Amino acid sequence: MQISLDQDKYLDETLNVLEIEGLGGAWALPKSSFGNTVICISVASGSLSEPVYQGIDGIAHFLEHRIFWRNDKDVSELFADLGIEINAYTGLTTTDFVLVGSGDKQLCAAIDLLLDLLLTPTWSLTGLEREKDIVEHELGLYQDDPEWIGYHAALCSAYGKKRIAGEIAGDKTHLALIDLHKLMHWHELFYHPSNMMIFISGNSDIDRLFNLISEKVFSFNTDKILAQCSWKDVSYEKFCPNKNSEFKYIKNISITRPQVFLLFPLQPSLFQGGELVRMEVALELALDILLGPSGLVYEKLYLSGLIGGNSLDYETEIEKDFGFVTINVETDFPSEFCDQIYHSIGDILTGDLVKTDIERARKKALGSLVRSYETSEECVELLQFAEGLGVRPSAYTNALIDVTEEEVTEVVSIFLQSERRLGALLFPHGSKLPKIKIL
Repeated sequence: MQISLDQDKYLDETLNVLEIEGLGGAWALPKSSFGNTVICISVASGSLSEPVYQGIDGIAHFLEHRIFWRNDKDVSELFADLGIEINAYTGLTTTDFVLVGSGDKQLCAAIDLLLDLLLTPTWSLTGLEREKDIVEHELGLYQDDPEWIGYHAALCSAYGKKRIAGEIAGDKTHLALIDLHKLMHWHELFYHPSNMMIFISGNSDIDRLFNLISEKVFSFNTDKILAQCSWKDVSYEKFCPNKNSEFKYIKNISITRPQVFLLFPLQPSLFQGGELVRMEVALELALDILLGPSGLVYEKLYLSGLIGGNSLDYETEIEKDFGFVTINVETDFPSEFCDQIYHSIGDILTGDLVKTDIERARKKALGSLVRSYETSEECVELLQFAEGLGVRPSAYTNALIDVTEEEVTEVVSIFLQSERRLGALLFPHGSKLPKIKIL
């Protein structure tokens, strides 16, 4: 076991890094003033892996549910008996198992139990069909959520039927194909310590937690169970937009005002591994300059009546094999809103907007970064975010401090200046559906 420290001198934060053979890694931010500790065990098993192996949409998510089934019953209540909260989430590239609680003894017991469940599950047909019914009900709940509908419709606008645009939990047809043998095969491929990262933050004895993790990993690896994958070494296809991409229109939704979901797919062929963090930072600053509440574009949208207060949201999602920016808003004037957004992107390249506003956006981003260190939950999210970009948090801080005006302008030119408009428009029941200019 080897522990190293990574110092963020600007924010005076110290990351503890555990390096041990047979484990993807463990990062910890000790916080003696916090009232709890958050521990996330992240397995590189997500929906984007499914076409490469089984080709059954939703199997990664289904195993997340099934992992808590032992001795023919759900054992998730064992964590509650320890006073520890347990949650699990499946995404595009990972399945995350999150422990929240306090007390070194209780947390060590919870980690020990969770790693046992993840690494040495017991397999049984009991409850398998019941679990399918639960997941199917979960899918039904999402189908009534306008934001979920718009988000996936926007992804379909760019990527068509590629897995990146589908429901992470799959659909009823794919659920029917899942059986015990396929679950066991999926587990064998992905659920190994070498394919896991552990993120920790809070008021705990980090050395004690690291020692326990090391003992569990060593014990598992000495059983001669060979890794099929190591942390995020699965090479997905490069997710580029389809050539016949088109804007999606969805009517008769239970909403009061039209909702626009614009999507800007990023070309992963242009990503440079070491520069991914600078690209992310430059995009963050560009979007704040364009759409942040303190920016000139937001003010123009608001004063012209195209948006209301707090109705505009945007975010980026970037990994080495895919990336996209989403912008969504409630507006009574969707066509005019889209025109204004695309015109503003052109304006940012020809005017002085970046030059005059970059320092405001940078200070705002640094303020948000400082606040990310104020709770255990946010610290763990920050660790996962930085690791997803291939860097430690200190490197993200440094990029935020010194990314240049030229870099911000460049990412706008490369990734946001699109000839074809992509996304989705949701319209209420009984409303006339306007068309969005797509070129």
